[in-house]
Amino acid sequence: MKFKRTGRQCFIWSINAPHTHASPAPLNCYTVALYGLAILLQQTKKLFFD
Repeated sequence: MKFKRTGRQCFIWSINAPHTHASPAPLNCYTVALYGLAILLQQTKKLFFD
């Protein structure tokens, strides 16, 4: 699954990235992060409001 592979790459990037923010995150990492957040929010909502 492409999403998982991208997520892993971004996770590795976030560990390897210098904390000086010198190297910006690959754009698809932001997309993956937002997508993951949306799924998390949806599941949380289901948990509390279903």
